[in-house]
Amino acid sequence: MATPTFDPDGSIGVGPQNVTVGCTTPGAVIRYTTDGTEPTETSPSMASGGVIGVDHSLVLKAKAFATGWTASGVKSAVYRMENKVYAWKASPGPAHDGFSWQTAYTTVASGLAASVSGDEVWVAGGIYPERISMKNGVAL
Repeated sequence: MATPTFDPDGSIGVGPQNVTVGCTTPGAVIRYTTDGTEPTETSPSMASGGVIGVDHSLVLKAKAFATGWTASGVKSAVYRMENKVYAWKASPGPAHDGFSWQTAYTTVASGLAASVSGDEVWVAGGIYPERISMKNGVAL
């Protein structure tokens, strides 16, 4: 079974947008999540060509299912609305995707690893006993 596709296939620093989700396997039902978890047969569903409105930072994952077929691989993409990545060692989670203080990475190094040129990594006050490596074009 074909793995779903996204158009656009992730974005950083782009405002609200519509993401078209597709699958080339005829009759496949696409199951998706917006919280970074793997889709299951009980996740929200859509047909190929369906659209998901993205108006906040999220990790979109999709998987195709069809009777008599083995489920597809998981397609994943990050849609980040602003160019900030958050790091806070006491972030409550449960997800740690760096999109907000509540879901901040728990190390500065992981925040830097997730950043791209033009990003700012915001770090909450505290002591972070770790060795970091800066990236070109990233502000800390």
